[in-house]
Amino acid sequence: MERQRIPIQKLVGGMTVASDVLHPSGRKLVSEGTTVTPNLAYRLKSIFSSLPHTDIEIWTAGGAPGNQYSTTQKAPSIDEDLLTAAEQLERSMTALSRGETLPLESVETAVVNLVNKENPQRHIWQLVEHTLSVDPNLYNHGVAVAGLCAVIARWQDFSSEQIFEASLSGYFHDIGKVWASNKNHPLAGVQLLQEHASMSLDVLRGIRDHHERNDGSGYPRGLKAPEISTYGRITAVANAFHNGSQELNGQRPFLLPLAEHIVAEAPRFYDPVAAKALLASLIPFYQGRSVRLSSGEKGQIVFIDPERAGRPLVMTDDSIVDCSTETAASIDAVL
Repeated sequence: MERQRIPIQKLVGGMTVASDVLHPSGRKLVSEGTTVTPNLAYRLKSIFSSLPHTDIEIWTAGGAPGNQYSTTQKAPSIDEDLLTAAEQLERSMTALSRGETLPLESVETAVVNLVNKENPQRHIWQLVEHTLSVDPNLYNHGVAVAGLCAVIARWQDFSSEQIFEASLSGYFHDIGKVWASNKNHPLAGVQLLQEHASMSLDVLRGIRDHHERNDGSGYPRGLKAPEISTYGRITAVANAFHNGSQELNGQRPFLLPLAEHIVAEAPRFYDPVAAKALLASLIPFYQGRSVRLSSGEKGQIVFIDPERAGRPLVMTDDSIVDCSTETAASIDAVL
């Protein structure tokens, strides 16, 4: 069993990474011992496409000795429709940046595949966890936010058409960053889509308003709560949540405290109904999950109080830990 260095553009599914793969910025993208899937190979090639001479170290036979841990293998099972959706969005952004026409029909098909699933809520929360296990780039973020918008809209009993439109708003909310990386990107995104695609005004307003805040402190127009569009309010919550999740440590951080924080900020910054819908939809996903406590003990979440969702009841081998009363106890990681 030997290590070998190959150009990253020759990486294919089935290979096993022999050392950590780092982003040019120094951030770790893939852990040593990861078995490469076709989707992961595609993403790494995309990330390093501007650095054609970058090499990657792999095991040439049998995988990593003694340690079969793989970030990709450990991530939840996400079907190919979602991976196709992420790749389609990347291609769409590339096409738009070149002034080409957006292939809207295929993008819409990808979004339909994203939101119309059996047990869609659990499926979308798995997607959010999955996006934290690979580089959280622009198109990956768009897919996750689209899924979150679907969860929030579905929880509020929106119609199928409204759920779809809310998801489109989330899917394209940052597409203006193709042209503008500053506070002008919401308006740039609307302009881009108006020029290259036929999209409803409600979706465009959602994209335009996703950085507006209830108290008028947002951008690009400083709108206040009554003036912010419905999809803009939903996308703002979904975007804030996924951005926050990317800043947490670990491949599978415990996300209920983040959702609680957004609910707490809702009266000032976010739509309270959308924020509470996000939290309510997330609670069932964590019920019964295995976790590691700050003490190092491992256990299982057995009860979540919606009023203290970030501090649940955890059963370990030796005791039951009530994180809501034992203030020194908290959840370090989801296993």
